[in-house]
Amino acid sequence: MAARHVAWLGQIPGTPVADGDRERSAELLRGLGRLYVRDPRFSATYGGRDTAAFVRDSLDEYARVSR
Repeated sequence: MAARHVAWLGQIPGTPVADGDRERSAELLRGLGRLYVRDPRFSATYGGRDTAAFVRDSLDEYARVSR
């Protein structure tokens, strides 16, 4: 799931993922994950806060192991 999310971000010109910047990509993933949990509009996209937390945790782990 996290890999698909990263692949999607890699298709967006100007993102750190598209630019191949690993450090900034990791920061982006962690920041998006936090946003998905904190903002109810994003949480709703993932079916609620608990599922958004799972997405956040998955992105955090992806960022950690892909360094």
